[in-house]
Amino acid sequence: MSRTMSLVFCVGLLVGGASEVNATPNLIVNGTFAMPAEGTAWSIMTNGGVPGWSSNLNETEIDYQLVVMPSFYLGVPGQSMEADGNSFDQISQTVMGLKAGAKYALSWGYGDRPGSGPQQLDVSFGGAPVKSDLGSGSGVWTSNAFVVTATAGTEILSFAAINIGGAPSVGNEVADVILTQVPEPASMLLLGSGILGLGLLRRRGA
Repeated sequence: MSRTMSLVFCVGLLVGGASEVNATPNLIVNGTFAMPAEGTAWSIMTNGGVPGWSSNLNETEIDYQLVVMPSFYLGVPGQSMEADGNSFDQISQTVMGLKAGAKYALSWGYGDRPGSGPQQLDVSFGGAPVKSDLGSGSGVWTSNAFVVTATAGTEILSFAAINIGGAPSVGNEVADVILTQVPEPASMLLLGSGILGLGLLRRRGA
């Protein structure tokens, strides 16, 4: 195989592997809470009013972020969900299209709403605890990122507000919930082979 053809082959491996790695879609429905659109306001919706999400108390509050926080999450204008809409609530989504035994990257933004006092938000996936976000009313966004494992084709992702003495109707904002499958080892090996091949060709051509 000529050096040119070898280069083309390695680039193909690299691009093909990278495409597979980057092609994982977000499995969360309405993870940005963009629906329903609130403009620059907020509202509390009953179950069915917020696509993808449901509430134990049949009330999910959707906020334009600057109504409840001093800044946008990651500096990008958007909406968030408040788990303490009227009381300590549990907001959840049944995630479908999973593969039992597969690993998934789960991330979200936690908003510690000013004036909320001590707050706690317990996050779980498939009934297994993932993280307890703690707030004190600082007005700061915190980014979370974890790897979780699916035990079935369908799992429940839950955000539960816990009463630890803070305001029962102010706090625990959630933004940009993302769940994507972690690339299979074979995909990473393919990507690594492409990178290694390009490196060897560069050394030979030096």
